[in-house]
This record gives sequence, structure tokens and C-alpha cells, in this order.
Amino acid sequence: MKLSLLKKSTSKIIFTCIDGLLIQKAVEKAIETKESVEIETYMEGVNMDGETVAKFKFIWSLKQRSK
Repeated sequence: MKLSLLKKSTSKIIFTCIDGLLIQKAVEKAIETKESVEIETYMEGVNMDGETVAKFKFIWSLKQRSK
């Protein structure tokens, strides 16, 4: 995980990740191939004034468990 704090927020923050489709495809590929799949996903934190106050980068490694 990598985090960038851009500004101190004194109000509520809404965190958003728009990589849902990327995550879904990676899970499907891991199930199909039975191999590890690595993806990078991003999330932003925006305060009530619409200002970006934080950015996150997550690196996920996904693999289907053996049954």
C-alpha cells in the first residue's frame, strides 16, 4: 500500500475506488488459471468541499485456494 496525504481535512471524507471491474476480472482470471494474479488499485479520499485530501495505491495478489 502507498498513501499520499495531500491536505488535512476537518470535515467528513468520502473514499472512492473505481477499480471494481478490474478486481472482478482479476478474480475471474485467478479462478480460471489457478495462478496468482497481481493488480494495482487506486482509491481517493475527497472532503465535503470536493478537494482530494488522500490518495491510496494498493497492490493485490489474488490466487484461488485449493479445495
